[in-house]
Amino acid sequence: MKDYYDIKEWSNRPQKFYEYYIDKNKLQKSTIRVSPITINAVKIYSLLKRMISKHPNGLYTQLQKGQPLDNMIWWDFVLESELGFIHIWRTSSIVEAMHSVTIPEFDLNKFLQINIAKYAKNIEETKNSYDKHTVYINHYRSYKECVNYLRDEIKKLNLEIPDCPRIHVLKQSEIQTYTDNAQRFINESVKFHTLGKSLLLNAAFQIESFLNLIIRIGVTEDLKKYPDILNKHLKSSFSDKLKNLKFYSVLFNQDIDLENKKIKDSQELMTIRNKYVHFDESSKHNRIGEVFYDDDFPLMEVTKYTPAIESVLQTYYNPSIEVVEKSYITAQNFSLYVLSLVKEEYRESIEILMSKNPISYNENRKVYSSIYNESTVDFYLTFKEKNKKETDR
Repeated sequence: MKDYYDIKEWSNRPQKFYEYYIDKNKLQKSTIRVSPITINAVKIYSLLKRMISKHPNGLYTQLQKGQPLDNMIWWDFVLESELGFIHIWRTSSIVEAMHSVTIPEFDLNKFLQINIAKYAKNIEETKNSYDKHTVYINHYRSYKECVNYLRDEIKKLNLEIPDCPRIHVLKQSEIQTYTDNAQRFINESVKFHTLGKSLLLNAAFQIESFLNLIIRIGVTEDLKKYPDILNKHLKSSFSDKLKNLKFYSVLFNQDIDLENKKIKDSQELMTIRNKYVHFDESSKHNRIGEVFYDDDFPLMEVTKYTPAIESVLQTYYNPSIEVVEKSYITAQNFSLYVLSLVKEEYRESIEILMSKNPISYNENRKVYSSIYNESTVDFYLTFKEKNKKETDR
């Protein structure tokens, strides 16, 4: 007696499956849908590829447009025996199946589990033939999104400096107006300081992560053989990485012009970032000014604004609005300048790859790639409540 729980008794002939689609009424009552299937999708695919068909042989696969990842259903297999058919498919979210099998109480999950265990060695051999992608966060893309978000939030702030009275005798209404505006300005300035300093730091991180990523993507074949040298290059100073970019990369046929304003602005931004992070008291970026005292008597200059507003300006506007905006522009200009130097035949591909998140490294082919489709969307099908038992069986 044949063991129909052994996948060897099944083939990739889709005759009964197509009969079902030609005349669904004929097999509708005996067809059972199984959703979701929680067994490891890679093992299911490997089992079917090894034992049924070298390539997905289902109807959904045949009707695909573009790459499999561009479709709502990525792959499907059909397997048949004299007892009926099994159809298994992988959507963008889950693995599902339907079957029409004459064995009473046929259990598809049991069928898959038995065969995955029985042919584990074959499955592992098949799995080892696939391209293995190690997936990484694209920090450049992440920092760029952070910078864009922070700039949008800063634009929403009301940073208008209040009109400051220069006399001490005022009407009650004038005092109230000043007090309200001052409190508004203080609150908004605290937000600006938080967002602005974050933008400056993230803009610097955006530049550095862009540079590190383009180094990794364009690394020469020789350098791939010496990862310790590559790591030393990646850990070198920002200026040294720029100087040596062409030497270590296949993407460029000219050196970075270190005198270019976009590069000088980037180096200045990296300097500010470092001075902030390490609180270098000798740096102009951390000094506000000087004041004098004669013992306990303050000799501070009379300022344009009231002491309260002046204190806010000193505390929360370093970096200033102008410096923050320049940081944003500098980060964008840096990547645009470096990309403009990429060889024409690589430029479009590099721009697309740099914009993807996450990003992956193909361990077999030793190249970076993007394996996710950001436009993939969830999809759901509705059913009438009266048919719920039939569709969910």
